[in-house]
Amino acid sequence: MKHLQDNCIKIKQSIIWLFLNLVSIQIYFLIVHFILKTFINSNIHFPYLMLCNLLTIIYILLRWKNTSYEVIPEGIYTFEGVFFRKQTAFDIKAFREIIVKQNLIQKLFGYGTIILVNPLLSKNLKLQRIQKPSKYASIIEKYRIEEVSKTGSTDTFIPFT
Repeated sequence: MKHLQDNCIKIKQSIIWLFLNLVSIQIYFLIVHFILKTFINSNIHFPYLMLCNLLTIIYILLRWKNTSYEVIPEGIYTFEGVFFRKQTAFDIKAFREIIVKQNLIQKLFGYGTIILVNPLLSKNLKLQRIQKPSKYASIIEKYRIEEVSKTGSTDTFIPFT
């Protein structure tokens, strides 16, 4: 279900995260190849290693392509899944706290995670590896405040449809 509202904000995961992830996978497979070649002294493992490398790259690309978030004044929709796409909807009024989390590398490259805290959920909603997380956290907080002021209540069950 697509939400074609004027104030719908679509958020994708950072392409910088994708690039760094792909580079780290290549380094990992290079190290594994070097270790296998050194201790086994044969190239027989190389085709299998390349196949694993290719499948890992395809999986990472599909996961990145199929993960997105949509923020509208009433809620947040998450879309994820590599082979089967799953959509989940959350009422924006139900979140009590919005936290932006970035480690040193994430700050350097300008991406991070927004954690949306809801005491009714067993775990928090995380919008992971997104570019400019502080910007989107501010927008989510603005939408949340507007929705709460409309209804006057934050006691909402989530997810909503």
